[in-house]
Amino acid sequence: MSSILFKSGTALARMIRGKEISAVAITELCFKRLVEANAKLNAVSALCRERALREAADLDAMLAAGVAKGP
Repeated sequence: MSSILFKSGTALARMIRGKEISAVAITELCFKRLVEANAKLNAVSALCRERALREAADLDAMLAAGVAKGP
């Protein structure tokens, strides 16, 4: 499992802003882990994968254009 999944939201945001990793890549890693864990836990009733990936791609595009989102 990727150690990136154990980082805080603040650390992940810093990495995204610093272009160390893309929002899409983090989203993909999170969904991979979610699917793996949910196979045993059966705790998630609905996944919004497409929406999450679309929003992550939008964020990556905004950052590439120099538009900051959030604090």
